[in-house]
Parts: sequence; C-alpha cells; structure tokens
Amino acid sequence: MEKILKMLKNRQGKNIFFSFLIASIVFYVIYGIVSLNPKETDWLMSAYHDWGTHYLGAAFYRLEPWSFPIGDMSNLYYPVSTNVGFTDSIPLLAFLTKLFSGILPQEFQYLGIWLFICTFLLSYYTFKICNLYKLNIFFSFTTVILVVLNPVFIFRGIHPALSSHFLIVASIYYYLIRTNKDSAFKINRYQILILFIASSINPYITVMIFGFNMALPLKHYFFEKTINLKQLLLFPVLSVFSILFFWIIFGMIQFKKSTDLASVDSFNMYSFNLNSFYNSYGHFSKFLPNFGFVNDKQYEGFAYFGLGMLILILISALIITFSKRKIFYIKNMSFLPILIICLLQFLFAITNEVTLNDKVLFKLPLPSLIEKLGFIFRASGRFVWPLYYLIFIFSILIFSKAKLNNSLKTIFFSIILFIQLYDIQHLITFRDLDNAEYNPPINQEKWKKIFNNFEEIITYPPFETSLNYQMDYQDLCLIALKTNKPISNGYVARSNIEDTNNFKEEVTNSINANQLLKERLYVTTLTHLHDFSNLISTKNVTFKRRDNFIFIYDSKHKIDNLFDKQDHKFIDSLKQQFKSINKVTEIKAEIKETNDVKFYFDQFKKHDLKCYIQGWGFIESTKNNSKDSIFIVLSSDLKKYLVSTKMYLRPDISSFFKNDNLNNSGFKITLSNEKFDEGEYSIGILIKQENGSLHFKKSDEKLVIAKEN
Repeated sequence: MEKILKMLKNRQGKNIFFSFLIASIVFYVIYGIVSLNPKETDWLMSAYHDWGTHYLGAAFYRLEPWSFPIGDMSNLYYPVSTNVGFTDSIPLLAFLTKLFSGILPQEFQYLGIWLFICTFLLSYYTFKICNLYKLNIFFSFTTVILVVLNPVFIFRGIHPALSSHFLIVASIYYYLIRTNKDSAFKINRYQILILFIASSINPYITVMIFGFNMALPLKHYFFEKTINLKQLLLFPVLSVFSILFFWIIFGMIQFKKSTDLASVDSFNMYSFNLNSFYNSYGHFSKFLPNFGFVNDKQYEGFAYFGLGMLILILISALIITFSKRKIFYIKNMSFLPILIICLLQFLFAITNEVTLNDKVLFKLPLPSLIEKLGFIFRASGRFVWPLYYLIFIFSILIFSKAKLNNSLKTIFFSIILFIQLYDIQHLITFRDLDNAEYNPPINQEKWKKIFNNFEEIITYPPFETSLNYQMDYQDLCLIALKTNKPISNGYVARSNIEDTNNFKEEVTNSINANQLLKERLYVTTLTHLHDFSNLISTKNVTFKRRDNFIFIYDSKHKIDNLFDKQDHKFIDSLKQQFKSINKVTEIKAEIKETNDVKFYFDQFKKHDLKCYIQGWGFIESTKNNSKDSIFIVLSSDLKKYLVSTKMYLRPDISSFFKNDNLNNSGFKITLSNEKFDEGEYSIGILIKQENGSLHFKKSDEKLVIAKEN
C-alpha cells in the first residue's frame, strides 16, 4: 500500500497506476479473465477466426529447431514452409516464448496478455497526451476511457497484432512534444525504438508508424529548428535500417527464396468506404443503421467513431470555424508534416476506386509504384487509423481547450461519454470468452492416434483452409501440432506461390501414378475422392472414414482398430459405387457429331500410363442439365471406347452462362492405359440426356496408348 501511495505522489506514477486501473476494468468488460490465463486456449480455438491462426503459428514455431533466419518454420504449410511473421503471431513474442520454451507449459498462449498490454499502453500514452496539454483530472479520465473504448480498437481485438494501436498514439504523443536541441535527439531515438517494436509485431503497423518517423524530423528541422541537416537525413535512414534489420534477421525478407509479398486479390477489395467514419455496420450502434458497402471485405476500413464522438467532432469543427481566437492547433504550422502523412495514408486507404455506401463513385488510374504497394498491402483500409486517432484525440483537445464555462463543458462531456458508451455497448460486450468452450467436430484423441502412425500429413487438395467445414484447417493443424507432424495446411499471409503450385502438381502426379508415399497420410473428403478413383480398387492402398473425413494411406499400416465399424461398411459400399465410375465400354456403332455440346477441359494431364481430365460440359440448347450424364469417347481407326465420368456440381458455369440450371456440368476422369488397346485416340465428350438422346463433340486433344514391354 505504501508503494502505491508513493507512486501516486508523482505524475509518472499516477499515469501508470490509473492506466493500469482503467485498462483492467476495460479489459475485464470486453474479454473477461479467461484470456489472461496462458494455459487457456479454448477461447482462441473456438472462435474459428484469426485467434486460432495466430495461436497455431506461435505454437508450431515453438516446436521448430533453431535455424536462420530465426523466424522460419517448416512443419506448418508443409513442405513449402513459412515464417512465423506470416501467421501474424507477433514475431517478437513468439521468439521470446521459443527462447524460454523449456520452462513454459506445453500449452501456452500469450495473445490474451498482449491484448491487455495493448489496452494498458493505449491508456498510458493517452494520459501522457492529456498531461502534455494540462487537462484536468475529469477530462483526462474521460478522454482515456473514450480512446481505450474507441470502436476501431475494440473491433480489432480479433487480430492481436493489429491491436497495437498504442504505437500510433505513442507516435502522436512524441510528435506533440515541443523540443529543444537537447530533447530532439532523444525523442527521435524513442520514435525509432517505437518503429523497431512495430516491425517486430506487424508490417501494416510498421508502415503506419514509419510515416511518423518521416514527419518527426521534418517538424524538428523546419519548424522547431532543433536538429541539423545531417540529423534530418540520419533519422529516416536509421528508421529504415531498424525495420530491415529485424525483417532480415527474422526471415520476413529473404534473398535465397522468393516469398510472394504481393497478393493475388484486388487492391481495391479491402479499401476504405467513404461512409466508414459513421457506418456502424448496423449491429455496432444503437442509433445508426448499416449504410452498406461495395463488398464485405471493406470491413478492413472499419473506422466508426461512435455517435458520441461524432457529435464531439462536429462541435470541435464548429469551435474551429467560429472561434474568434486562433486555436493553437491550427495556428501552429508544425502540425503540417503529421497532417500530410496521415492524409497520404488516408488516400492509400481509399485506393483509386472511391466508394460510398454500395456504389463506386469513380476509379482513377494508378502509378505503377502505388499499385505495387497496393498489392503488397492489400488491406489498404487499415491505413485510415493514424488519421482516425488524430481526429479522435484532437477533437477532444480542441473542445477541452475551448473558451467555454468549465461546468458546462464538464456536463456536456459527461453526456458525450454516456451517448458514446450506450451507442457501442454491443461492440463492448458481445464477446463472452469466459464461457467459450472448444468442442471441435472431430475426435481429437483418435485423430492423434492415427496421425502418430505417419511421418507426413497431406491434406487434399493441399493448403485448402476449408475441406469439410468452415476453417477446419485449424482443427487439423492442432492435431498435427499435438503429434508434432508436418501438415500441408495452415493459413499464412504470404507464401511462395511457385513452390505451392509445384507441390500441388507433385501430389496430383503421384496420385495419378498410384505412387503414394508409404509414410504419408492423405486427409480428404468425399468431394475430392474421385481423384483417387484408380487407387480405390487396389490392395496396396487403404481408405477409411472418420468424422466425415476420408483417410488414404499405404496398406502396410495396420490401424483398422482406430476406425468405427460403420465407417468400414461405408468404405466398402463406396468401393462398389466407384466400380461404375470410369467404366469402359467398347462401342461398335458410329457416333455422329452433333456440334451442340459446349465444353472445356480445365485440366488434361498425361502421366506415364494414365491421363487425368477435368472440365465441364453441357448441351447448348438445354434448359436444365440436372439429369444429364457425361462420358468421354476415345476413338482410333480401329477401336472406340465409351468411358463414364465422375460428375460434380459447377455453380460457376450456371453463373457465367446466366442459366441457373447448369450446375450439373462438372466432370473428372482418370484414363488408365491398360484398359485400352494401343493406338492414337482422339478425345470427345458425349452427353446423354434423361430421354436417352446423345450429343457428341470431338476435342482437339489426342491420347497415345502404348503398352509397357
């Protein structure tokens, strides 16, 4: 108690104490207590969102042997490998956890503690800004509550690395400090340290903070005259070096292999909608409706102020407009660099496709450099945050410094606080983490026993995040984590696209060639089982089912006891069904082309003694193909064969050709040489309608059948 009383006697101690107090209350209301327990992971995995991804990234990294670069890991997203920085697991904390792994419990998470640290430091630096402008205790407390409970910070709680908003507010604080020649160097040094911390957390936050590292020396050199030209150039160089140092050492930038930093998604998809400052998405405000957006990915630009703050921002704007005296913030031109930097980031957030509600207002051409940056930092809407906090904090400061009756200001500010908290109460309270239970739809214990019999776990298709149910990769990866097995799954921000595609092709080729590796377990679903159709009847490969997933592995593994009897029966019936697929019938009659078949082979791959074809087809005049059957016809001078295909739904075909009844257009087939006589065959597609009518068209593809000696 004496230590607390002693702490409260100085300003720094008060800042720390009251920041901790407010942060504790706010954190408890939003997240509860359970998230602070490092051994508790249910709340992370049960969300089936970013939390699970970030936890798994850190947990996989912890089990990896030390290597250089120090952030690399190979068991997740196997065999392409990835970096813990690309799982948004806060690399600095992941590194520290790995460093002390020997004394930490097996199940350990730091994300809850990090969210509390973010809340505490956001409170702390807001108090420091209040002290800088000598706000009284009431305005200081109210300001901190408003800032810590701002909608963007609460909304971003699902992404702990991107919850590091204290770095933005800290950068604003250091920018606001008036300097002399002795203090300027010290403040720039602090700002470089903030940037280094940002680089160890998240690239988006890093770029935002880097803007402040450019603006701060400009302010000190041109407006306060507290640094020289050499320092003006030195500080930005040191800032860049601090970023590159961490990213290279950690492996987020590498020269030996090319991780594709650019995204395949459109730059405009994740942009800031012009309604974002007042759009609560409907369910985050008691008063304001959902004003809509062009696409649902514009949630990245979420920047709702809250009704209370919108009123305060309007009042502050009126004070600036009609005040007879010059408001000190406007009068002081030293704010120009930070304002320009924040506005430039704001323009990047909007992108070249300007949107309002659900409409695209206009689209401008982009310089190639900006376009490249846009593809790297695709979630451009996030770059509104520095301007958001600038408006948020300055509106409060302008109102608090206005020449109005103090009692009137206190009453009005209290009303603003009440309106704000009432308006966003659902956003504050919608999480109920203390009661979160992780109940995956798979039997973890039995899955672990299955995984323990193999060296590699290959999900098929590889790298798909949702095979059987939404985001099931988290559950599969968790089993792989607990059994310390590499798995071809995971969600990463960036990957090597060439290596990813090469591995997908390797897996496809090995399946088509009936060459499954003996120590490899394939995990797939019924949707993709046809790709293994030639293996189903072989004695060398075993198929099993558990929890609606299909397991495929070499028959040398005797693990039948790990599967239920009803699943054995299911696989036996499935084998009978597959006998009718790829059934080959020799035909004698001539098949005439009708030329009314529209089709395309998405894949036509020849591999040794097999040929894999996947595509779509339908009769152009048809109004509904739900009961049509698709066959492949092989024709040579001497022989003709009709082969049945495995059909599957292609709703994209219905969408593209604007006919809702063309879903039954997809087909897959694997042709084995041993089923046909030698010769050169032309390939055609035949569609049989429900009434028995046949429609046939040849393709340009040829297939040469040659028997092995």
